[in-house]
Amino acid sequence: MQRILYALMTLGTALSLFGCVIASQNELLLCEVKAMFVSPEVDQVIEQELVELLDSATQTLDIAMYYFTDDDLGEAVIRAHRRGVKIRVLLDESQVGASGGEYQKLIAEGIPVAIENTSGLMHHKFVIIDGKITVTGSYNWTASADDRNFENIVIIFCPEIAQAYAQEFEKLWERFKVEETQKTTTGVSVKVIINAVLPNPSGLEPDEEWIELYNPSDVSVDISGWRLSDGEGIYVFPQGTILPPKGTLRVYGRQYNPTGYSRGLYLANKGDEVYLFDASGNLVDQCFWGKVRSDEVVRCGH
Repeated sequence: MQRILYALMTLGTALSLFGCVIASQNELLLCEVKAMFVSPEVDQVIEQELVELLDSATQTLDIAMYYFTDDDLGEAVIRAHRRGVKIRVLLDESQVGASGGEYQKLIAEGIPVAIENTSGLMHHKFVIIDGKITVTGSYNWTASADDRNFENIVIIFCPEIAQAYAQEFEKLWERFKVEETQKTTTGVSVKVIINAVLPNPSGLEPDEEWIELYNPSDVSVDISGWRLSDGEGIYVFPQGTILPPKGTLRVYGRQYNPTGYSRGLYLANKGDEVYLFDASGNLVDQCFWGKVRSDEVVRCGH
């Protein structure tokens, strides 16, 4: 572990960590930088440091992370949310159905999460804490990063550097954000999720297939006009469809594809996906799965 003080100069809106550049008005920035490393022989050092930093947040956390499956870091983010810290999380689309991923836990808590949904990877690994501290490096927020890999992070105590990363975060957030929450008449923000699916029932297909939604909030959600889709077929929830607090709603194949149309909404047994959209067409949640056995319930990463 190393602590270094770097004298930094600004150039326009760009900031250089390891070099000096010229600004419209030359301004010397004195920033403290802490470098940390882990290896298969040295673990938990970075994870413990990150937990302490997340627990120290009092205002904001903006997190851009390629892989996020570390339960301890996920719990630290949730603790911050519960004490009133404003949090936004940007993840690669691979995290939506990742085994052991934190995505579903975060959205179940009402934490805004945006998913990269274009070609290419959202390969960033950084967090901005209270607009003052930036943590970046090779380290994904996973157990393997801490236990089995050679990894590094750099902790930069410098508002000007944090501002540069914040600009990148805002650009990506505006590009990838979706309406992760819906407002009820009570004004409480809630998040509906795809809780589970049964793609391969032992009974008649697609009649006995089902898709189950879950409302983790304490208020009812009107999902009239919301849509389920597998990229081909579509099912629209009828007017007056209400999902009760902490309640589930199971929709069967005989409802969303009553004719058994091959290009209708159909849950393939060898791997498929299903998407949930709100009445405005915003992506709310999605679920992916591979080949499944007869009567195997897919839990959608929750």
